[in-house]
Amino acid sequence: MSNLLFSSVKLISVHLPKTAGTVFGKVILPRIYPQHSIFYDYDLLPINTLIQEGKLTEKIRVIHGHFSIEKYRGYCNNAKRVIWLRNPINLLLSAYFFWMASGRNNIFYDENHRYVVENKLEFADFVNLPFTHNIISNYFAKEMKLSDFYFVGIQEFFRDDLNDLKNMLGWLTLKVPVANQNLYDNYQAKVMDILNNQSLIKNILAIQGADIELYQEALKLRCQRKGLSSCIEMYELSLKESQSRLRFNSKEPKLNQCRCLGSEEGINPL
Repeated sequence: MSNLLFSSVKLISVHLPKTAGTVFGKVILPRIYPQHSIFYDYDLLPINTLIQEGKLTEKIRVIHGHFSIEKYRGYCNNAKRVIWLRNPINLLLSAYFFWMASGRNNIFYDENHRYVVENKLEFADFVNLPFTHNIISNYFAKEMKLSDFYFVGIQEFFRDDLNDLKNMLGWLTLKVPVANQNLYDNYQAKVMDILNNQSLIKNILAIQGADIELYQEALKLRCQRKGLSSCIEMYELSLKESQSRLRFNSKEPKLNQCRCLGSEEGINPL
């Protein structure tokens, strides 16, 4: 890769499943950068292959997709790294019902997806499957501190955090698209049954310990960015708002998933 190509990339955006990554990558970013200057990295191909196939060229300004941030470590050193995170419990809930709804339409993204649907696994069984465990810390942000990212957004505060990023990068005013409705039958009722199952939630918190810690760190970084005095209060607010959205609002963006959690253009990192 030439120095010219190194210097041309201005933004590297890690698309973590179920964190509004499709909205950010395919709706927001094209409003800021020319479409031809955005490379969507969803194919697990090595960097050298991407260059040889003409996918990574000196015209590329933004790289967005499902990949570990490690992939571009040592490359594009001038590029700003951004990532969006989400409460891991909400992420798993969204991913599970996305899979089940897709499976009802005979759409399967990989064998893990098919296994979950055809065996009619309940959510409690789904969260015990190894490929659902700590996907952020084990893959997407592996061996990189969140403080090393230029920006860490929180999906629960998407509009507000997007406005912060806009101001940091000098973007023009952005209009965030309205979310699509979740199509899974009785979605709200099923989610509330799960959230009210304290033993199940306790089990998830234990299994997802590394990602929970990472999410809490992200909230602390947000607290620092916004000059808030109480990170604990913000964390409690985040959980409250997340549960409120699940209780009273079944509208969520239709997000592409990495195949470990169901994706049309995804990968299986584990």
